[in-house]
Amino acid sequence: MRPVAFPAATVAAALRDLRVASLADLVEALGGPSTRTVFRKLDTLDTLSSYSHRGKYYTLRSQARFDALGLWTHQNVRFSMHGTLRATAAALTAAAPRGWQARELDELLGVATHSVLRDLVAAGQLARVKRDGCFLYCATDPATQRRQLAARRAARPLLWLVPALRLARLATAVLRVVSLLDERQRRAVAGLAALLYGRGGDHCAAAWVGLHPKTVAKGRR
Repeated sequence: MRPVAFPAATVAAALRDLRVASLADLVEALGGPSTRTVFRKLDTLDTLSSYSHRGKYYTLRSQARFDALGLWTHQNVRFSMHGTLRATAAALTAAAPRGWQARELDELLGVATHSVLRDLVAAGQLARVKRDGCFLYCATDPATQRRQLAARRAARPLLWLVPALRLARLATAVLRVVSLLDERQRRAVAGLAALLYGRGGDHCAAAWVGLHPKTVAKGRR
């Protein structure tokens, strides 16, 4: 007996109801057709696969509520208007005003990006430049890359230039300020201090204000 045929619109309706779904979710919602059949129907629709969870989840592009960077998260499943993680990392890095360090892009996208960035550099789609002891990923276009590096230099924390005595006085001042704040405000101020300090800032700010480095990192984010 031949399986009951159904149009792609039926899959679209199921996706609208579920909003985000895996192939298994759709098979169950549609009453048990084969995953191959559902996949063929998905291929005819304007859908996106998640860049997280190894592309396991799908949504209709019309349902995504992208932010200014073209990203959308639903119940911890992450989507991008650019599609795959590789395409997203390439597009966001090339367009970033100051380029990205891998850890910065990790925090932005909510997934590990180191191997993807490495592959993009190997394929000549991104450039990697060492700055202040860290690798910075940026555009391959020379003019764009120069702008990104200049912006990164301009934003370099001034605290690296502060003598040790003045840095100690700053730490004392920060400690006095945070003693007047509630927990949420302390976390935010400590996060700001960590951003200003730069590399290693979470641990330094944590020592200044008596918070755990993970708490400072939360405030920084």
